[in-house]
Amino acid sequence: MEDAKTALSLGLTPQEAAQMRALLARLDAGEAKGWHDVLLDADAAARERDFDAARSHYERGFAELYAKDGTWASVLADGGRLPFIATAHYGFARCLARAGEHARAGAELDRAIDAGFVTPAAFEAEADLATFRGSAEGRRIAARLANLPYAGFNLRRTPEGMEVGTIVADGPAAAAGLRVGDRLVEIDGARVESSGAVGYHVRRRGVGERMTLAYERGGQRAIAEVTLGRRP
Repeated sequence: MEDAKTALSLGLTPQEAAQMRALLARLDAGEAKGWHDVLLDADAAARERDFDAARSHYERGFAELYAKDGTWASVLADGGRLPFIATAHYGFARCLARAGEHARAGAELDRAIDAGFVTPAAFEAEADLATFRGSAEGRRIAARLANLPYAGFNLRRTPEGMEVGTIVADGPAAAAGLRVGDRLVEIDGARVESSGAVGYHVRRRGVGERMTLAYERGGQRAIAEVTLGRRP
């Protein structure tokens, strides 16, 4: 039941929520190496073409990194999907690209994009992906990134709830009238309970589609219609 509740709040499948808990449990029991050693082990496994082992190293490594940044609760609750699962996919994609496994790297990048982690600018700037970008699979990923929608704001948790923490000037949310400090209550009728809620809803739409946001400002409830733009 707890895994199902976590899955619902983060947009995870119950299996992903259970996987996250199991990996963090191993960390808590002291069954993981240091962060740097885990990444070295992942690259070594990839060079040996043991990609299942490489993936496992990356999952454990990123779980450790974010578990050490805070508590179990922070990893599992507020935006847990983005730092833990999406970062592992992205890191593993870079590992695969370094090993020349372009098809596998593309599949992992697709998963990271689905989780809202990869931006066009980051993809173009990543040195580990230089050779991959010149491949057919790399061009496919670049074309997909060129058409990603975005809302142009992020949330932060406060004692009063989830509020707009940053907003892109002249972006979709700003154009709809949203401001930093507005407390976001609902997206398309669904209650907002984590900072990952925006990405969860944006990923299910395309450029030009709309999201209806209910928010509070100065004690007054208001509605904003945000038309999603193309991610810069």
